[in-house]
Amino acid sequence: MGARRHRRAVILALVVQALFVFPAAPAARETLDAIVEAYEGRVFQLRVDLHQPEPGGTQAPYLDEKGWHHNDPKRPLALRAGDAIEVTGVFNYGDRGVFLEISRKEKWKGGAPRPRIRVRFMASAPIEKPEIQTAQIRALIARVLD
Repeated sequence: MGARRHRRAVILALVVQALFVFPAAPAARETLDAIVEAYEGRVFQLRVDLHQPEPGGTQAPYLDEKGWHHNDPKRPLALRAGDAIEVTGVFNYGDRGVFLEISRKEKWKGGAPRPRIRVRFMASAPIEKPEIQTAQIRALIARVLD
């Protein structure tokens, strides 16, 4: 029983330490909440072609102030520019980014699931400046959605 108590104490200490190491987490929540409110469940027109990620790849396409990453134009299209799309989900990514799950608005004939892709948007502002992060992420999203 001594080893089990020790392990619990170590785990508890690590959790408490994590709370002090990452005190700014609520600011990331503020940014995420603003993006969820503005985009989730809403319909837009896609401004760019979004390509399928590399099979088995670990990187989703993402956009930051330097441009696109992992959106290889040689890969098959997931969604086309001009498509009516719905933002079906918004998810946190670290302390500077969000994922938007973007899905074609219309269902495919025959009951097949709608094509969808997750795109990551990365702010350069630190977590301590949620209003700047939110503005940066919204500007990036505006390059992708009308």
